[in-house]
Amino acid sequence: MLTVTNPKKISFKDMPLVECIEGNAMDTYFTLKLYELFNSGKMEDGHDLYHNLVAPVAEHFVSAEHRGIDINMGELDGLGRKLRAKTLDVEDQIYESDVVLPTDNLKSNADMSRILFAKKTSSGFEEQEDSFNLLPTELTATEQGSVSEPSLRLLLEMINKELLNR
Repeated sequence: MLTVTNPKKISFKDMPLVECIEGNAMDTYFTLKLYELFNSGKMEDGHDLYHNLVAPVAEHFVSAEHRGIDINMGELDGLGRKLRAKTLDVEDQIYESDVVLPTDNLKSNADMSRILFAKKTSSGFEEQEDSFNLLPTELTATEQGSVSEPSLRLLLEMINKELLNR
């Protein structure tokens, strides 16, 4: 299970119910995502990919899940520090933009919606100062552009497609 950190020290009967539920939910989620990928038609031949790539190593994954894997905590901590530093660098670059105000909170859905999207009005969309004025792919119940992960993924896909067409 994905949430088990040391299978030698924990058993499912001793594991808190919340951890079991979270682990099972993650296992189910990733299994479903693989199933959808193999059956989406986005892959040339998902069936062959499964039988030629996934099936031969499935036993190794089961074994690793059962016995656990060794993790170098020092290396993991170092990787975490590098990732945090990179995240801060990206945030600094975002704040250098003319439309992102020093008071904006990049973790706030309302601020991100204002930064990214034109404002919805009764007659359509209105450009705002201090905004990229993109058209949202989805609106929230309060008629603001949605910054949910699926909406942002779709928006990024549309932007990349537009950039390729230029």
